[in-house]
Amino acid sequence: SHYYAKNGAFVVVGHAVTIVRGFVTGYIVARFFDQEVYGQYQFMLSVLGTFSVFALSGMSHSVTRAWARDDAFSLWGVIKPQLSVSLIVSVALFASIPFLGRFGREEFTSMFVAAALLFPLAPTAMVRYGGYTVGKARFDLALTVTTVSSVLMVLVTGLVIAFSQSALRMLVAAMAVTPLVQFAYSRGIT
Repeated sequence: SHYYAKNGAFVVVGHAVTIVRGFVTGYIVARFFDQEVYGQYQFMLSVLGTFSVFALSGMSHSVTRAWARDDAFSLWGVIKPQLSVSLIVSVALFASIPFLGRFGREEFTSMFVAAALLFPLAPTAMVRYGGYTVGKARFDLALTVTTVSSVLMVLVTGLVIAFSQSALRMLVAAMAVTPLVQFAYSRGIT
């Protein structure tokens, strides 16, 4: 009925925006970064993809269910284990840094430091924001956040390409923009 059509449209448009953002930023980065910088950036995305296996990404499902049922629960009680595991991943990223010098890849040190510092952002934001928007059927909010973070990500990507050609800055943008927008839009969620 009307509820499913309206919310289904929000979800479909949100996915379309995400796909377009991925295509645009991926194209911009691949086309305009020089090969070495692009390779460094892609290497770091691969490292983060490997480490993200340990980020307990399914934690938002329990929050979604609790919010959908209006169950009483402690958001901090759910975020705490998520954050704990994310911090362990951060420590592992920091611990990897000495090996970079051993293999003659010191240029990755700053990117590993940035990745270690920023790693907890995304999983923590997703538990809070993602669980809420799906659990409370706030697909309009989800679309707004997806659109805002996508526009910001495209703008930041363009700025990084135009002014710095920096894999580090691109990595920071890729890791921080969406979670920071999610945190900003979920300020009142408790």
